[in-house]
Amino acid sequence: MAEEMEEKMLEELISTLLMFRGLLKTKNSDMEITHGEFITLLNTRRLETAANGKKNQVKVSDISHASEVAMPTATKNINMLVGLGLLKKKPAEIDKRIVYISTTRKGKDFLEKRYQIYKKRYEGLLQHLGAEKADQLIQLLNEVAEYYRLENE
Repeated sequence: MAEEMEEKMLEELISTLLMFRGLLKTKNSDMEITHGEFITLLNTRRLETAANGKKNQVKVSDISHASEVAMPTATKNINMLVGLGLLKKKPAEIDKRIVYISTTRKGKDFLEKRYQIYKKRYEGLLQHLGAEKADQLIQLLNEVAEYYRLENE
């Protein structure tokens, strides 16, 4: 149970810190993608994974909204990730103008590898701060991000 709570806290810490460009830069010898492309890949995976275990169909507009970027930016990131084999596109059967985006096995493996890098990096920080301070840090960083999000509207 305690291990599960720590894992959840660690995931929240990583997710929160991902909002701050440059803080989580890592070298990946396999492939380098931009921060925006990484967020696009991450959001695609989150959107397609439903809480009930079923796979959701994800459109470009869903990714654009979740990533808080304009449609052309989302499209550019998606096209780059498709080119790298991390995402794939599939036209809707009824309306071919609608395109569904999904994560490939390669994309899922890439995200898992990246997560393990982040996990290793931030486990020490979580241990150093302890659960209470880590939770406070997560809340504060979320408040900072929300402040800048509203300021930029």
